[in-house]
Amino acid sequence: MGLLRHRISHLPLGLVPEQDGSIINPKLKSLNRAIHQLGKSADFILRLVKSNEIVSENDLQKRLPEHTKFGRPHSSGLNANTSSSERTGGVPGTKPKMSTTRKILLILGFLSTLAAIALITVAVTQNQPLPKNIKYGIVLDAGSSHTNLYVYEWPAEKENDTGVVQQVEVCKVEGPGISGYSQSTEKAGPSLVQCLRQAEEVIPLEQHQETPVYLGATAGMRLLRLENKDAADKVLSSVEKTLRSAPFNFQGARIISGQEEGAYGWITINYLLGNFKQAFSAFYFVMNFLNLTSEVPFTLDKVASAIQRFCARPWHEVKLQYHQIKEKYLSEYCFSGAYILSLLENGYEFTTENWQRIHFLGKIGSSDAGWTLGYMLNLTNMIPAEDPPAPPLSYGSYVGLMVLCSLVLVSVILLAWLLFHKPKCLQKGIV
Repeated sequence: MGLLRHRISHLPLGLVPEQDGSIINPKLKSLNRAIHQLGKSADFILRLVKSNEIVSENDLQKRLPEHTKFGRPHSSGLNANTSSSERTGGVPGTKPKMSTTRKILLILGFLSTLAAIALITVAVTQNQPLPKNIKYGIVLDAGSSHTNLYVYEWPAEKENDTGVVQQVEVCKVEGPGISGYSQSTEKAGPSLVQCLRQAEEVIPLEQHQETPVYLGATAGMRLLRLENKDAADKVLSSVEKTLRSAPFNFQGARIISGQEEGAYGWITINYLLGNFKQAFSAFYFVMNFLNLTSEVPFTLDKVASAIQRFCARPWHEVKLQYHQIKEKYLSEYCFSGAYILSLLENGYEFTTENWQRIHFLGKIGSSDAGWTLGYMLNLTNMIPAEDPPAPPLSYGSYVGLMVLCSLVLVSVILLAWLLFHKPKCLQKGIV
């Protein structure tokens, strides 16, 4: 008995002992039983055939031995009520498991999308146009007859510590020059307000406080200072008060000397012409009044004749023809014209042969040919230069990221192609 228990405990899985001690597989036992029942059914049907008895299907089903009735098998296959979980081998109430191929597809799709987005983002961000770092400056030219306000701009990085300055706006102040307010000095400053507001519209709001503003008074204020120093000081005080109240960075208001005016004018002319070989003078306004300015220079004889004709005219005719010009300035044109002609002929020894080298210009390009641009150029030397705007990534980092993203994208596409179009050398079973 102990030996039998020992044999039973060491039986392979699925084998059971019979009463007589023999060992048989349960599946074989069921198969033998089914064959036995099938034999009985065959004998029963054979007897019916021999007896020529007519039996209906229902009677036949009742008279057949158990487990051999006609119909859908009970123990083989899957019946109609088999659940999806039983068909798939899963646990009832759970979703079918995702195939490995589908998982790989999802991963490859995610990686390719991520690589494409990264590639586009880096390219767009790096190649966006960089913002221009522009600086602004304001110079007021307070001349004898009127005042002009000039707005200049230049790149913040500068070249050789000097701004590449260009004129962007000019505003002519209504009324006389500030020296004309000697009898009502308190009105000199407010006369500049309109042009200052125009400058506020031209210069971006965020740069108002860092924009320097200067005022330089020339001949009119130089004369007023000689005649009445107290009045000249009060005019400058009124102007300074107005400029300080503006939203700009006030740097000073002063009377510049004739030497400074000439030097800054020389800088302006040569800067605009692109060389430093040209002389400068403030003769343009007199020559323009005498109609002696044009693109083609007049000859020396024509200039001399025009000045002589103007000086020979009766004073009442001159006043009637040029009634819009103040008599104070109108009376100076004859003397100024004769002085300029004498200086050029006798002082600088210009002759008929080289007179064509003289050009009386009011503008060069889009900039006024005055001293203010030269003054602004000189002042930019005192304004610290700034580094130019830089892209978000250095050139090396940008190239590295582009190469990395491109490699990831190409690798993902190659893996996807290998997955669906596997070469024969990689297929299973090929040695």
